[in-house]
Amino acid sequence: MAEEQKIQALDTPAKPLLSGRLRKWLRFARQKPLGATGVAILVLTAIIGVIGPSMTPHEPLKADAYAILLSPNNIYWFGTDVMGRDILTRVILGARVSLYVGIVSMLAAATLGSIIGVTSGYFGGKYDIIIQRFVDALSAFPSLLLAIALMAAFGQSLNNIILALAIIFTPRFTRVIRAVTLSLKEVPYIEAARTIGCSNIRIMALHVFPNTFASVMVVSTASVGTMIIIEASLSFLGVGTPSHIISWGAMLSGDTQAYFSGAPWIGIFPGMALTIVVFGINVFGDALRDILDPKLRGR
Repeated sequence: MAEEQKIQALDTPAKPLLSGRLRKWLRFARQKPLGATGVAILVLTAIIGVIGPSMTPHEPLKADAYAILLSPNNIYWFGTDVMGRDILTRVILGARVSLYVGIVSMLAAATLGSIIGVTSGYFGGKYDIIIQRFVDALSAFPSLLLAIALMAAFGQSLNNIILALAIIFTPRFTRVIRAVTLSLKEVPYIEAARTIGCSNIRIMALHVFPNTFASVMVVSTASVGTMIIIEASLSFLGVGTPSHIISWGAMLSGDTQAYFSGAPWIGIFPGMALTIVVFGINVFGDALRDILDPKLRGR
């Protein structure tokens, strides 16, 4: 009897917690319907990226001379390409590559940019000046042009694309986090921490970094979509993913352009997938910015 009462007591608080979280999500969906749409798109894309490869209807790399450029039908729902490969299967596998590149590149750029931005803004002086000159130099180049140059230097591979994107987007995080750090380092609780003898590393780790999280989230969601587009552009230009790796950009390159007028489905479906995912990321990022920015919460 006593054990049953304990179990009931433990179970009781879980219901309000769950309903509270559900209410928050419903409120978010009502206030930011586009943001909720973006979340749904991202969740669906993530599910496809994780479990899709085990459920693909055809072999992604298997060419079929008897199924070249077939229009969408009940066997090949998205049609086939110039080598007779199933486009639906390749679109599903391309989702994994695009999400992997976008998320890992974002995490790398956010981590490096946050560390550089916080230390640059906190310490200031010559260190800050040198860092900002490097940031200005990298920011002066168009992102795609710099990505092409870096890929020419590094060579074609998925890891090199991630490295190139991390280098390109680190300055964006550095500038934003530095500005936040400059406004934080003179606030009373930071001064109090210095007064009681806290080290600079402790102050940055416990008081500065946590307060830059909202800014990091906003820049991250704003950057992921652009990263995915740049990865697709590099693959489209033939300097991105290797030929054996399926990506949406690679599906739009090469022979696709020559056959697009007669077989538009070979470009429409990967292009639509890329557009929908980037749209979902952007509208979710806008909604997140409105929520995290106090000046925009009332909008």
